[in-house]
Amino acid sequence: MSEGQGVGQAVNQAVENHMVKAIITTLCCCWIPGIVAIVFAAQVNSKMGSGDVAGAQAASKQANLWGNVAIGIGIVVWIISLIYGILATGEEHGFFDFSRFLD
Repeated sequence: MSEGQGVGQAVNQAVENHMVKAIITTLCCCWIPGIVAIVFAAQVNSKMGSGDVAGAQAASKQANLWGNVAIGIGIVVWIISLIYGILATGEEHGFFDFSRFLD
């Protein structure tokens, strides 16, 4: 394979921009890292259009990373909220009243 063929194949290579993940995580999980993911996802197509495949791949990797960070934060916040809700509800109804065991 000659050098010219390698360059032509690299330009035709598709790079996923992860825009859908970035938008969904911004709306549903955690908006700060979601916005960062949207910024990187938006850079992918423009870099591919200018022929910067390496830059597009780097932006795609960052968009995916920040989308996953937003999902992770969203899951942690959801679990903490669930635990807090269970404990708060149980406290209202006396489920967690341990004073009866201390007498």
